[in-house]
Amino acid sequence: MKKRKTLIILISILSVIFILSTIFIIDYSRYLHNKKPIFVISTKENTINNTKYTLYNGILYKVIEYKSLYGKNYMEFTNIFKKVDVVELTIEEYNFIKDYFNEEIPENDSKCFNVVNIYDVEYSNKKYIKEVSLWVKSSCYYVEQRKINETKGYSIPYKLILNSKEELKIDNVMSPRDGSYYNKDMKKIFEKSIRLAMDNISFKEINNNIKNQVEEYFYPLKLD
Repeated sequence: MKKRKTLIILISILSVIFILSTIFIIDYSRYLHNKKPIFVISTKENTINNTKYTLYNGILYKVIEYKSLYGKNYMEFTNIFKKVDVVELTIEEYNFIKDYFNEEIPENDSKCFNVVNIYDVEYSNKKYIKEVSLWVKSSCYYVEQRKINETKGYSIPYKLILNSKEELKIDNVMSPRDGSYYNKDMKKIFEKSIRLAMDNISFKEINNNIKNQVEEYFYPLKLD
């Protein structure tokens, strides 16, 4: 009788462990594919400054989904004790970064347009230094015989070290090398949550944004 009772307890414990492990694996797998968790005990939505976030509380873990123009834009899978951490760029800092990528000198009579997607902003070891993870898509165009032509462009992830101690300046710029170095460099430069968010970047939305900029600038001409 005692052995039977012990066996039942053991099976019960193993069943609970199996169920909890399955729940964890399913929700973690969804996180890896940039999807919201299924097994949620409670959900909380809030806004801090310009950052909206949704907190999905699971069993012994939680998922935080950040959405912001000037700050975090990714989904984080973490432990239940992790606090919501919101660090943002000021509007001045955001515009400074956009202008930094607008300083590219176009070829001939072309005009360059870009979209800057901010993914993460974190304080470095000092409060006046911020690490900014972002993706920049830039394309340059010129007009010939009343037709808009693309001359060059790039689409690259960056991490900037932004210093605001005295005046705004960029201390360092990091981006992954091409070819066989790309994945290795991405792991060195960006955390896993940032890389997953970048993997799910909507280039259709970005290209439409650039298209609108181009057609507004060269109005009434249209891109083919």
